[in-house]
This record gives sequence, C-alpha cells and structure tokens, in this order.
Amino acid sequence: MIKIRLQNEASSHEGEGRAQPRRRALKTFASIWKSEGLRGLYRGVGVTAAGYLPTWAIYFSVYEWSKSTLLVQFNTDTETSLIHMLSAVHAGLLSTTIVNPIWVARTRIMTQPPKPDPAFPYHYRSTLDALVTISRTEGWRALYKGLGPSIIGVSHVAIQFPLYEKLKTLLQDKSGNVSSFWILFASAASKMSASLVTYPHEVVRTRLQTQLGIHYDSLHVGTSEAAASSSAIKYRGLVQSVKVIMTEEGWKGFYKGFGTSLFRTVPASALTLLTYEILSSWLDRVAGVR
Repeated sequence: MIKIRLQNEASSHEGEGRAQPRRRALKTFASIWKSEGLRGLYRGVGVTAAGYLPTWAIYFSVYEWSKSTLLVQFNTDTETSLIHMLSAVHAGLLSTTIVNPIWVARTRIMTQPPKPDPAFPYHYRSTLDALVTISRTEGWRALYKGLGPSIIGVSHVAIQFPLYEKLKTLLQDKSGNVSSFWILFASAASKMSASLVTYPHEVVRTRLQTQLGIHYDSLHVGTSEAAASSSAIKYRGLVQSVKVIMTEEGWKGFYKGFGTSLFRTVPASALTLLTYEILSSWLDRVAGVR
C-alpha cells in the first residue's frame, strides 16, 4: 500500500524531492493510519491475492515448460543461463499480459480515497466492480494501461531467475542438493539485484495505471468532464511519461518507494521460491518422477 502511494506521488518541488525516502515512507504510513486506520493499510489485499495467484501459477508452469522445451530444441541435457533467461522472458511476457487488468484494478483501488469523494473521479467497491467500471467508462484498452512498462519490466525476471539458478548451482552440496537457507539467500540476492536494475518501470506503470481515459463517463462519477480529462493527459505513454518524470522529479523520481518495495518483495519472493522448490520436489517424489 505504501509503495503504491509513493510511486503515484508526483512532485516538482525540490525540497520534497530531497526528503529522506524512509521519512516519506513513515509519513505515508502515518497518513494512512490516521485517516483510514488498520483496514486502510490492507486495502487492496484481496485484489493483490487475486493477481498473484494466476501470475505465479502461469509463470512457474510456463517457465518449467519452456525449460523442458528448450532443452529438446537445443539438444542438450544441461540447463544454461541462456535457457533460463529465455524461459523467464517467455513466462514473464505471458503472465504479465494475461494478469495486467487485475494490476490496473489494484492500483486504482489502492490510490482511491476510503469513501466516495465528489472531487475524486472514481470509487470502486470491489475488484470486479473496478474491472467492469473501467471497461465501461474508459474502454477495454484501459485495462491494459501500463502494459508497455510491464513488458519492459519482464527484464526483471530475465535477471532474477538466471541469477537465482546460477546461485543455486554454486551453493549446492556434493550430492547436488541446496538447503532451505541457501535457497532463501539465492532468491533474496537475485530479487534485490533485479529490483535495483528494473525498478523504474514500476513507477512509470503506476503513473499510467492511475490515469483516467479521455472518454471517461464524467456524469457517472459526478465530476466535470474537464476535470476528468485534465487528470488523464499528464502521462500519455511510456516515452512521454519517462520524460515528464525526469523533467519534474529527476532520476530519483524513478526510485520512489524503492526501499519500501524491497522491504516487502525480497522476503515475499524468497518465501515464494522456497515454497515452490519444496512443493515441487515433494510432488515429483509423489509422482515418482525423482
């Protein structure tokens, strides 16, 4: 919640831009707590779960399938970094494209006020309501806002998973096994490295996803058409958004919420990969694969 709010915080004021990231994160936390309470900090947790479940289900299925297919295509028994990278990109592109509408709904829900506000152009009651309302008032293409940055963000997994696989190889014991501790270490290290390189796409994606479409049905939400249109034209696309953020906020603007993001994503990613490795190994043994 805090990360999304920070990513969506556009500012052209130099003094605010120089504020310590930790101070901004704490200030955002305090603001949400004061105005919305504990529930406010967990707003959007349902839509987040609704997005992560299909994302990881699609990703891991396609990733393993791609690795097996490429081993046959390359006529080799050895999983190389190239195979890991191609598999990660393939899985990332497919999962990102399919699940993008849910991430648009999540961003909108997490950046809207807790109660309907006439000054705010939208208020969604649920994930389904967000998807239906966005489609009806802005067109189905609005559900794919931020897809460009997300596709560029596939480079994240192209860095993370090959590095993760390489670290696992380096950390395995003489019998070829990797302990849970080293799996956690490998996943955390690979996640941090990939995030450092690719994080700017998340900021651009969030800014685009919160922008209303030009044809938003202003009468439905009780705000003026001029207000709806004016809120929709600041970020018009990937390249233009990058230019606006760089001009108004400098390169630091692309790393808003980065520390908060690491605080959440690194342990989450580590636990996800550890759980996947344990369950995958267990299911293989049950199926008699190994």
